[in-house]
Amino acid sequence: MYKRIHISIILLALLVLTGGLGATPAKAFTTLTPFSGAFTTSVSSATGVSFTFTASGQNTTQSIKCITAAFSTIMDGSVIPTGMALTGVVPTGNFITPGNWGTAAGAGTYQLKWTYATGEIPPSGTGRTFTFGGITNGSVVGTSYYAAFTTFTDASCTLPAGGGQDYATAPFAFTNGVVVTGTVPPTLTFTVNSTTCALGMLGVTAPKSCSHGITAATNGSGGYSISYLAAATLTSGIDIITNLSSLTASAAGSPQFGLNLRANAGPIGGTDPSGGYTYAKIAAGYSTVDSYKFATAGDTVVTVPSGTPLASTTYTATYMANISTITAAGVYKTTMVYTILPSY
Repeated sequence: MYKRIHISIILLALLVLTGGLGATPAKAFTTLTPFSGAFTTSVSSATGVSFTFTASGQNTTQSIKCITAAFSTIMDGSVIPTGMALTGVVPTGNFITPGNWGTAAGAGTYQLKWTYATGEIPPSGTGRTFTFGGITNGSVVGTSYYAAFTTFTDASCTLPAGGGQDYATAPFAFTNGVVVTGTVPPTLTFTVNSTTCALGMLGVTAPKSCSHGITAATNGSGGYSISYLAAATLTSGIDIITNLSSLTASAAGSPQFGLNLRANAGPIGGTDPSGGYTYAKIAAGYSTVDSYKFATAGDTVVTVPSGTPLASTTYTATYMANISTITAAGVYKTTMVYTILPSY
């Protein structure tokens, strides 16, 4: 009875010392030191991710024919983290000669295997890297997992009978990342550069004109439009100077009142837009040199399409007036009110 009890105790001790196949293979392998592993991004559920093992202390006396990379929920386990997926890809880096190893087997499992039947001896040196991509990160954040890197001297990747070589493991975790935000508020500047515009003494032999600037800018990509409103055409009491309701050239001796936003020669006055004008568009009724228009109900003179913020642009509004020999004497005037409507 005493001997049976003694033998049972010895068997139990042997089982504890040898461990199971899942234990870290400390004697059959050389542990890579120092060793690290890093994803290109640790954000959960990210796709197209790459992983790099960086190692030193590799065995440079024996040829290796198999390399494995495993990702598990526990040390030396075989259950891949929830949501994580691996695909077979060709490795890169300088731990081995990448072109010799081809595409990994094991896609869709917890472990990828690269084999090279001829084998090669890892080069000496520190900080050697082994990189592969095609990874989809796991979906659970804040939990520690483990990445294991192992090399073997046989192409069947067995251990330890086939001859394990180098081994190392590194913990990792997925995160939600840090979202850094900043807001640029929309801005709009709009200036009508004068409060008066004097046509001077009107006559029947030649038109008269006056001009003033309108400046606008925005950082919004929705564009803007500039419009005017006026109570009436040029008016003196009950008398008026006829407005040009459609685009018309100046004709001395005929009652006319209109405006445009161009550099004119007849009469001389105005300038073309300057500054950020590239994306601006002068409305059709106000974009022809030496022709004018005035709508008593108001009208849009500039439209900036959406798509690109527009730097400060200066437009020049030029007013033109003619009279006839029977135009009643008086001081004629109208009030122009310009507005800008931005889109964001």
